[in-house]
Amino acid sequence: MLPQRSPLNVLLILVDDLRPEILGSPALTPHIDRLAKSSTVFDRAYCQQAICGPSRNSFLSGRRPQRTQSWNFLNHFREVGPNWVSLPQWFKQHNYTALATGKTYHPNLPPRWDQPLSWSA
Repeated sequence: MLPQRSPLNVLLILVDDLRPEILGSPALTPHIDRLAKSSTVFDRAYCQQAICGPSRNSFLSGRRPQRTQSWNFLNHFREVGPNWVSLPQWFKQHNYTALATGKTYHPNLPPRWDQPLSWSA
């Protein structure tokens, strides 16, 4: 029988409304640069929609805007898929603590930032 491993720590930093070339740019980010050296860094980011609400719904639900039917700042993925498991919800269901600060989901899309489904606190 294989020895049981502890679950990995997962830190996901989502950033929008910033310049995509922040890593390696003239900005001095020594702490982020040090973290990036020992991390998996995705430096080619693409958005599903030209505005943040639908893109956030797409990324966090794992579905394209055509499926979530989120095109604007009025709709959210729970209206179409109330039982879909979001990315943070999956981690929460697998005994991780899922926390967020700032604008992870667009404010109130889904309502209450998808609390309590997606977040531990």
